Amino acid sequence: MTNRFVIGSGANFNLIRKSNSFLKLKLTGGIDYYNNESTLYFPEYLQFTVGRQDGLYSRGNNVTFNTNASAFLIYNTSFNQIDLTSSVGVNRLDQSRELLTTQVQQLVSGQANLQQGGALSVFNRKLDTQDIGYAAQQEANWQDKIIGTASIRLDKSSLNGDPNKLFAYPKFSLAANLANFEFWNVESINQLKLRAAYGEAGGVPNPNPVTLAQSKFTILGATNTGGNTGSVIGAIQGDPNIQPERSKELELGFDIGLLNSRINLEATYYNKTVEDLILQASLPPSSGFTNLVTNLGELKNTGVELALNANVVNTDKVKWSTNLNWWKNVSELTRLDVPAFNPAGGGFGTGLGTVRLEQGKSLTQIVGTKGSATVQELGNTAPDWEMSWNNSVTFLKNFSFSMLWHWKKGGENINLTGLLTDFGGSSYNYDQIISTGERLGDARIAAFFSGQNAALYVENSEYIKLREISLYYSVPKTVLTSMFKDAIQRVRIGVSGNNLLLFSDYSSYDPEVSNFGSGGVLGGVEVTPFPNSKRMFFHIEVGF
Repeated sequence: MTNRFVIGSGANFNLIRKSNSFLKLKLTGGIDYYNNESTLYFPEYLQFTVGRQDGLYSRGNNVTFNTNASAFLIYNTSFNQIDLTSSVGVNRLDQSRELLTTQVQQLVSGQANLQQGGALSVFNRKLDTQDIGYAAQQEANWQDKIIGTASIRLDKSSLNGDPNKLFAYPKFSLAANLANFEFWNVESINQLKLRAAYGEAGGVPNPNPVTLAQSKFTILGATNTGGNTGSVIGAIQGDPNIQPERSKELELGFDIGLLNSRINLEATYYNKTVEDLILQASLPPSSGFTNLVTNLGELKNTGVELALNANVVNTDKVKWSTNLNWWKNVSELTRLDVPAFNPAGGGFGTGLGTVRLEQGKSLTQIVGTKGSATVQELGNTAPDWEMSWNNSVTFLKNFSFSMLWHWKKGGENINLTGLLTDFGGSSYNYDQIISTGERLGDARIAAFFSGQNAALYVENSEYIKLREISLYYSVPKTVLTSMFKDAIQRVRIGVSGNNLLLFSDYSSYDPEVSNFGSGGVLGGVEVTPFPNSKRMFFHIEVGF
């Protein structure tokens, strides 16, 4: 059961107002309370609990309470046809999290109760964090022909090694709309904007999402020796000097508007480096630790983003707008202060295929054994490129239809579902007879045990997917007025679906998988997951 309460508010105070200038104070704040209660019950007679846990019952309660507040002074004035806007202020974010799970095993038959079992265990973690930022920005706008912005931000966080140290992040941008200049005489092009931007941002060392452990601390675990309570040092060493990752991004692009913005094209090239990259590295056993989370390297991302928007049909009876997006990203680990290693959550080792972090290589490369049991690069979890296509159609005045397609081109998964189903003799093509006269599944298993294991189960994960589709009908205003007077202003009914169609040569259920979570290098590993659900929704919306 989930309970959530979100509220925000803001206020503007006009301190000075003149004919060509003003000074105002802008205050904003908000609260986000989230409470999730969970219950797990595995009876003692289930196959996987008999002789092991002999049943399991668990109750969990996770609570998150976030508050944010900001205050900014904003000054605007005009000078020689230049509109100037200055702002300075501060914002603060406080987060409080508590995770609590209590479970028992060895259940009394038929009982789902924390007191009706043995092997009681309790997991409880609390974490309070605070982030404070100071910002100043200056914007200049010359008749919407040339717009420039310069700003700087000073941030500190309790998650950093030094919670009181301020880190500075500058930002600059410049845009010129050539179509707004007097010399422009191309009527079919109403906008041609050239833009460039450079900015820096920080990424704090986030706590472990399960244990809430902070990277700067070495965790001490509770123990009991001879009836005496004590502490033992955890396996992951803390780094008291850890600092935030610093991203530096240069962005160049242009925007074109055609036929009074009926057709719009946006193109962007970016080059982004991340310094002081936070990674978890392995330590030698002689250190007394297994891993260390610290600043270990530098990452570079380069890419291109293209967007095409068009109002294809715009009549009284039919309106059709379409949006096409295409993007490509290439990553490279340009510096690594430790030898190449396999990150936690990247796989199960080279024998089965894993992501490896290696200087000069892609951050998402897959390596594993192939042929004579040598470790080679076998693929990459990142796609060659991706594209989305969104369409919205309004017809017969009151009907609206939309659909969103997503195409992922290239990329590979480590499909360990294929390995496990081969072991069970239940792979979809296990009994297919090959040229040697043996079954395909038998041949794969033989190759697996002869040192060619990882390459067999690294598989292309390209797909085309219908992510969303919907159809709505809006009840005419005249009908609502005749039936409800002014009590009801809007009624809309409809149906929608998610993930209804999938086109892919991937041999398992769904190529969009991630056994270890999402983000960074964690995608692209499959171990018998539940496939993404296909969902249908029926909607009734009423506005009063």
